[in-house]
Amino acid sequence: PHFATVTKKEILFTPLVASNLFNHSYINEHLFMDLSKEERQYAFRSRSSKLIELQETIRLPKYEKKVYLPEVETVHGSGADFKGGYKLKGRELLLRERIVMKKRIYDPEDWPSFRLAVKAQKKLAEERVILQR
Repeated sequence: PHFATVTKKEILFTPLVASNLFNHSYINEHLFMDLSKEERQYAFRSRSSKLIELQETIRLPKYEKKVYLPEVETVHGSGADFKGGYKLKGRELLLRERIVMKKRIYDPEDWPSFRLAVKAQKKLAEERVILQR
């Protein structure tokens, strides 16, 4: 109950695992960093290097068709990697995310991949899956 918004025409929801369960600045400080700058002049740091792997499989109720599944780009770089997204197989929705934060102290050239990886993780948490009933 209350997991999804269900209307006469649509089902809208964000899977629990994608919704940043551990949305705390001490555990996942990268989610709270200012990502507005496209480039950095100086080194930046995080608490530690990280490997975050998230997986969830959801059995869906009957629906007519997929309206929207958030899509993200795969990121590979000197600072971070991100791979993940949604797959719909019949009535099962699969979510996979793999985020690698490669360092504790980053050089300015690590910023673009770090920034894109964090943005991709946030996008899956902020956008909802939409299915037509």
